[in-house]
Amino acid sequence: MTVPTASVHRLNPNHEQILARSGITREQAEKWGVWSCSTPDGLAGTDLDHDGNRGKTGLVFPLRRSDGSVTYQMRVDDHLVDEAKGVRKYAQAAGVGAIINVPEMMAPRVGKVSKVFVVEGTKQTIAASLYAPEDVLVFGIQGARNWSKDGIPLSVLCELVPQGSEVWLGFDADWQTNPDVWAAAKYLKGHLEDGAGAGSVKVVVMSSGGKTGLDDFLGSNPDPTSRPAMLARLMDKATTSLGRKPAARKQSAAVKVDEALTVDLEAGRIMKVVKGTDGFGNEVTRSEVALYAAAEIIASEAHVDEETGETADQMLTLRVHVPISGQDSPSKFVVKKVKSSKLADIGGWLDRLPRGIGVPIPRSTKPDDDIANSIRANSTAIESVTVVSHTGWTFDPETELWRWCDGVGAIGAEDKVAFLRGEPASSDFRAIDLPKPATTAAEKAKTRDAISALIWSRDHFNDDKKFNWDVAVAAWGLAFLGITPLASLCYFGPPASGKSTIAQTIASSLNKLWAPNGAAMSTFNARPAGMDLLPDGLRHAFLHVDDLKPEADSRKMTDALAAFDALLRRAHGSGGAVRGTVDKAADRLGVRKVDAASPMMIITGEEIPTGEGFAESGLDRALFIQVLPRTQLKDEKALSALTRMASSGLLRHATTAYLQWIAAQINTADVDGVGEIPAERRLDAWKAHLDAQRQSINSNDEHADDLSLKKRLPAEFKVSDRARMLVASLVLGYENVLAFACEAGVVTDEQAGELWDHFVDGIVEAIKTHTREVMGGNATPSERALTALRNAVSSREVTLNPDEPGNKPLIGEVRASSHPQRVMEVEGTAVIINHAAAAKALRWSGGARALQSALADVAVATSTGQTTRTLTINRARVQCMVISEDVWGPVDEPTASSF
Repeated sequence: MTVPTASVHRLNPNHEQILARSGITREQAEKWGVWSCSTPDGLAGTDLDHDGNRGKTGLVFPLRRSDGSVTYQMRVDDHLVDEAKGVRKYAQAAGVGAIINVPEMMAPRVGKVSKVFVVEGTKQTIAASLYAPEDVLVFGIQGARNWSKDGIPLSVLCELVPQGSEVWLGFDADWQTNPDVWAAAKYLKGHLEDGAGAGSVKVVVMSSGGKTGLDDFLGSNPDPTSRPAMLARLMDKATTSLGRKPAARKQSAAVKVDEALTVDLEAGRIMKVVKGTDGFGNEVTRSEVALYAAAEIIASEAHVDEETGETADQMLTLRVHVPISGQDSPSKFVVKKVKSSKLADIGGWLDRLPRGIGVPIPRSTKPDDDIANSIRANSTAIESVTVVSHTGWTFDPETELWRWCDGVGAIGAEDKVAFLRGEPASSDFRAIDLPKPATTAAEKAKTRDAISALIWSRDHFNDDKKFNWDVAVAAWGLAFLGITPLASLCYFGPPASGKSTIAQTIASSLNKLWAPNGAAMSTFNARPAGMDLLPDGLRHAFLHVDDLKPEADSRKMTDALAAFDALLRRAHGSGGAVRGTVDKAADRLGVRKVDAASPMMIITGEEIPTGEGFAESGLDRALFIQVLPRTQLKDEKALSALTRMASSGLLRHATTAYLQWIAAQINTADVDGVGEIPAERRLDAWKAHLDAQRQSINSNDEHADDLSLKKRLPAEFKVSDRARMLVASLVLGYENVLAFACEAGVVTDEQAGELWDHFVDGIVEAIKTHTREVMGGNATPSERALTALRNAVSSREVTLNPDEPGNKPLIGEVRASSHPQRVMEVEGTAVIINHAAAAKALRWSGGARALQSALADVAVATSTGQTTRTLTINRARVQCMVISEDVWGPVDEPTASSF
């Protein structure tokens, strides 16, 4: 007989909860071989697989005999049980008779231990086995009297119970009040003492009352570590005395025998069915409406914390059937995101029905666990979905593969599955739904066209601007690799220059709604805190933020610059800010976890950011590309073609194919000499490989066979280490895109070589321009300040001559050694700078204080060591700084000044 395994069958959430109440976790149940029969072939390979069980659903348990052979028992779902029709609560194969269930984990203890625990019931046997001491053999009987055949005790009992052993009997709690169970306990106790020769036989007493089973008792404590002690206490308090036989109960003439809820999807009703007897002892059935709607669970989402492995409250998706006046059949509505713990809050999810549909809710159903349980029992085809709090690469333990999660599913090397998906912080990013991998010839042709469009859309650009597209493709390729980008890409230019066209075309590779002429992926319309939270959960992807522009309001400009800085830091793995949060359920304050998402940033705006409060040294975290109007695309026809292609969503197919390509490499990371690597660690191995490649590109070895930035960017260019790493990252991204495109057959090796050379030349020139024009040649603050002052004076933007006609800002004056108020600490000519006036005239980032700090290293100090002093310029006493001619350079002859 083929024994089904947990890898083939899964537990549905309703059955998982049933087991949890018995102290049995999903993991323990699946290891035991327990599964949910939810489909027509769910019993295949078992001795329950016959026509009489077709259509039945329920929990399936293996029952193992002492000889190792296995038969099966199914706990039929409650809504299907109908004694009148012969559908009983438990189903077993015909002819198997009484089963003594010896769990596999107990087999090594047979004949080796002198303590034995005999347990009534299947779930009870599992629970007792899990928490019994290691020196106790546990085996089960399927009912109080199911240990004999034709009135003769089964011989296996004597084989399992050694002579002189200490034995415990674990019946349901009602053995002291139910005369039938009491009698069964008496006979079994007597046989084990007299027949098997047990030294003592005790009966466990549970004070819970009713029909509480041993599993119910153990499961009542939510702490699994406490359950062994609970069982030990029961065994210690067990009794050898059965006491007096309880009296038989008399049933009154009119009594309710059974009450159950049934879910009728076809009628759109949940009915309460009460079975009982009338005053003459006749069976009667009475039905009433419990809810004027019916519902079934069609999906269950388990939100997983990957750091702890814990699962938060499950989120259910319901299909609600509501009868509408004038319609032959109920209307069906899908209600998503219903907390499993809130399913009994009927009004809560009924209020979310669309179109203003109202459902009368009986007062007794607010809330109603019975209705919730009936819905669970009736839901036999639930799609189980694992949800992680981010997009990007995620390990799928079901298949032991790495997949890239979007908001709807997860893409692997060969397929896209729906049982795993991501849920980043922003609802806009949760809407990312990439196409499934191509399988048909037509789909494969479309994918090839998409990859070709990604590479060759450069042909829409003027020859000297093709790099502007290539570098966007490089950023795209880098974004999905799984490593921290250590780079951002910024396109800046005046309105209508075409900067956003490039970025939004790339953004259409995730969602066609973000194409040109559509909405941008995001904009700078939020406060810095909001922009800091925006990338949360957007892992292993890119983020386009549009519309960074000068603001007339200084506070708004400061906020925009702070947000810009936060985004650049995110791409370098800063993880965002730490924030407080409120746990309403626990009524306490907490701290929001630092989010690990570090998407590749693509930012577009009108002016390269400068201004008070912005650290310009951080500008080397991004590559800035200036875009001027009517210089990018060849003509209007090219613009139209690019926009049309992006709006069609074609590039989304290229993204899926690229993710497949990456997934194939991640999931085979134990090939090519790396060695055998556990599946869950293959992403780390892949990232280490990429980081080594990136470091090699950034190598200081001028004689390296591969690209060496030391050779292409020698020290005299003053390119910062951070900017070099930025270049290496983008080069790595483009290198992978070209390899992917070559394998896809849209780029030949010769074309790849030409594209590579063009890209490397372009990015080297771009970073040189960036260093020179954006970073000021990476000069020291003093050098930058002096250069700016000299240039402003030489261009006559400002003046150092108080007597010069016109309205040019006066920022100081020149004093020779013969001047009546010469600077005593300077032997020759001195240049006096009113740093407050200069900062205002030059719009110096950080204002007067920042300019003063920049000039401090080159200013002539006073006799007391101060770098500022009070002097009279143009009849006004102002704070000044003095620069010697040796530092400033040649100056014009000073003119007389009033003082």
